[in-house]
Order: sequence, then structure tokens, then C-alpha cells
Amino acid sequence: MYLYKLKQTFTEASQHDLMLTLNALEQQGLVSSIHSLWSANALYFTTTEDVMLGKTPSLATIVTTLVSASSVLMFALLS
Repeated sequence: MYLYKLKQTFTEASQHDLMLTLNALEQQGLVSSIHSLWSANALYFTTTEDVMLGKTPSLATIVTTLVSASSVLMFALLS
């Protein structure tokens, strides 16, 4: 139980900034179906082609956060 909670806490902390960005993009209708997979420290979500191709400034924030928190995996499904 201790390792479970430790892994979950680590994942929540390492994904915090990414989740803030993804939630903001969700409010703009650019991202949906955001899910955190704490067991793999991964995120997956559905997004638009514009977001994936960097045509929206928010993607630069996601990439910058990924570089600084490289232990987080992200998977995106284009809508």
C-alpha cells in the first residue's frame, strides 16, 4: 500500500503543470478526455491537429514542461 501511494503522489506532482495546461486547453475546446495513468506516469488525451502541430501557443508550454519533466509520457489521439 505504501508503494502504491508513493507512486500515485509522485505522478500527481510530476504531472501537475501538464495537467494545468491540458485543463486550460480543454476549456478552449482544444483538448478533451484527459486521463492520468499514475501506474506508468503517463497522460493521454484527445486533441486537435492544430495543437499537435504547434499552431496554438499553448503547445509550447506543454513541450517546455515535458522537457523539464521528462519522466512523464504523453499520448494524444487526434480528433
